[in-house]
Amino acid sequence: TEIFADIGDNQSIENDLSTFSSHIKRLKRITEDAGPGTLILIDEIGSGTDPEEGAGLAAAILTHLTSRRAMTIVSTHHGSLKAFAFETDGIENGSMEFNGDSFEPTYHFRMGIPGSSYAFDIGQRLGISPEIITTAREFVSDDKRNVEQLINKLDQKIQQQTELVRKAERKNAELTSVLKLYQDKVDTLEKHQRKLKKQAAEEADKVLADANAALEKSIREIRETKASKEAIKSAKVRIATTKGEVAKVRRSLNENAKKTSRKKLKPEDLRPGQTAQWQKYTSPVTILDYPDNSKRVLIEAGFMKTRVPIHELLLFEGKAPQRQVRSSGRMNYNLPDQLSFELDLRGRRADDALLEVDKFIDQAIIAGMSELRIIHGKGTGALKTAIDEFLRRHPSVKKHREAEWNAGDSGVTVVTLK
Repeated sequence: TEIFADIGDNQSIENDLSTFSSHIKRLKRITEDAGPGTLILIDEIGSGTDPEEGAGLAAAILTHLTSRRAMTIVSTHHGSLKAFAFETDGIENGSMEFNGDSFEPTYHFRMGIPGSSYAFDIGQRLGISPEIITTAREFVSDDKRNVEQLINKLDQKIQQQTELVRKAERKNAELTSVLKLYQDKVDTLEKHQRKLKKQAAEEADKVLADANAALEKSIREIRETKASKEAIKSAKVRIATTKGEVAKVRRSLNENAKKTSRKKLKPEDLRPGQTAQWQKYTSPVTILDYPDNSKRVLIEAGFMKTRVPIHELLLFEGKAPQRQVRSSGRMNYNLPDQLSFELDLRGRRADDALLEVDKFIDQAIIAGMSELRIIHGKGTGALKTAIDEFLRRHPSVKKHREAEWNAGDSGVTVVTLK
């Protein structure tokens, strides 16, 4: 609602006003009329008199104006006022950044940081002899000199940190751009791959149709020439087999297309207890916790808990499965065409390997197997240790041991199921 300002020098010989007196006259009116909704601008508060007394008067005026809830902006070179602002609630330091190397202003405002006067540096730069500058430094108290040096070092650190942040932001922008370009290329390649597979399937259908037509023609010719029924039957079996292979390819293409089109989960969409699809695991998984700082999520897959990157999780489409405990009852489970009693995990990461072990044990139980072999190799022993710990806690494992010396030794673990 009002603006008060004490800026400039209003000394007057005619009115018997010194520099300090002119300031006091203005400050008197300001302290009387200031209140909520007023803006006060004061340049070089406490100047024009004894520095110590001027600083004390300035601190008292600032305390008064702050108590009256006026918005006050002042400039000063009094070091004691910088300390006063730091220690007093409702009053805050601020400064304009100054380049200590070029002695030029940068026009960047810094909240909470007091400025340095640079009196000696500027004086020397403007031509005052080094001897005078050296003598002047000796007259300054150690406390004052230490504070100025501290502020100067703080200035340098802030400028260095600011430059590092700017570089990091530029680098992050470059990496984001590269990542987007890479993702666009991946999407383009996947789209092209699907297109090629579709074309291949269509060509296979055409070849099959042509072959079928040729076969029917051959059959008519065979009948006309009274060929044997066995020859006709054999030819039909061959064409039926070919049809089955093409149909299998088309089903695979459709499944891949569905998998590719499924939506990836976003960090803000994740919540504990949610069912998701992990790209590396056939069955749905359960999310146990929110993403951590490295954008990894704790999930439960089968009887194992592990952390996986968010980008590997897909939106689960369908009814969430009920968590079940293994029992002797019947379960619907799709077994592979040929189930081996041996699982080779050499060279695999521990997380992926344990998922394979869990799946392997499930399949073996349903297939009626009682003993399995897990090949993990010797290496550093990390994979073996992880598998050993997993088997020790698995409810379907009766016992496990190292293989005999002539059957793999410590590179193979033999598992006996319950």
